[in-house]
Amino acid sequence: MATSSTGHVILLSILPKYADAIMSGQKTVEFRKNGIGKGVQYVVVYASAPQKRLVGYFEVSRVERASPSAIWKRYKQSGVIDKDAFFKYYSGHKNATCFAIGRVWKLKRAMSIESLHLNLSAPQSFCYLDSKAWNQVKRRKAVRIPAHRTRT
Repeated sequence: MATSSTGHVILLSILPKYADAIMSGQKTVEFRKNGIGKGVQYVVVYASAPQKRLVGYFEVSRVERASPSAIWKRYKQSGVIDKDAFFKYYSGHKNATCFAIGRVWKLKRAMSIESLHLNLSAPQSFCYLDSKAWNQVKRRKAVRIPAHRTRT
């Protein structure tokens, strides 16, 4: 993987059960209320409390924005979330963003944000990583998760 420039990599806070599902290859899409910037190629996964660790990263293979109903209809089998929780999450929102997860790498040892030594804190949603932080994450030993497909 080539070095990324600012704007191509984000650090995304994800609930531990969903972060684990991504790292196992079970979850093949990530749902968000707000979009991510154009050109984002990689997502570094931060498993939120109680884990509070960077657990791996994945490629973004595509991003879609549509109504929550349309996104649910298309990706309900891929998101590892039940219908009630999905629609509660999007309550009051006219649009939903979904990004398909491409290749996934799980860190052999989860790491703290502090270990990046960049005065970075866990984002409420996401933050962009600069190339220095991205390179530190990529230098960690990681296992490539076998390819999986997003069901449409």
